[in-house]
Amino acid sequence: MAMSRKHYREVADLMHAVRELEFPEWVRGPETARGFILGFIESGMSNIFTWDNHSFDSARFQEWCENGTDK
Repeated sequence: MAMSRKHYREVADLMHAVRELEFPEWVRGPETARGFILGFIESGMSNIFTWDNHSFDSARFQEWCENGTDK
């Protein structure tokens, strides 16, 4: 069974929440590294979702990850 838009929105909201977290300085590291890691995870999930569902909109998913889905 393919995932639905509801599932993709839930994952994107989770990624958005992670982007908004405030980490202690000793955990945070450079912001560019944090953005790179989150982008890498989001890109990998987007590839998996595209494989699972050929109608998956990776651009929309990326936007949701960055801005939230405003359900």
